[in-house]
Amino acid sequence: MRELLAELFLAALAVALLTALRSWRQVGFRALPVAWVAIVNISRMRFEEFVLFLALACIIGFVEEVFFRGLILQALAPMGLWRAAILSSIVFARCTC
Repeated sequence: MRELLAELFLAALAVALLTALRSWRQVGFRALPVAWVAIVNISRMRFEEFVLFLALACIIGFVEEVFFRGLILQALAPMGLWRAAILSSIVFARCTC
């Protein structure tokens, strides 16, 4: 729980700094920052919806890491570490586009 709170704090800090420095465009955002839209929508959620949202966000990240860094990377490891890393990155990129 402490790690989750730390990550939420760092994310909020990043949003605050990018907003204060007016640097959204410099880091790749061309329209209304997605983070701002998310914050506005999250603030309208009931507590149960917010908890479900956080749980799903954590689960999705965990499953992606296990699948791509665990299963695929380990399956490709006999080809060599660099090849395995590059191929698993390509597969990840293709699956998330």
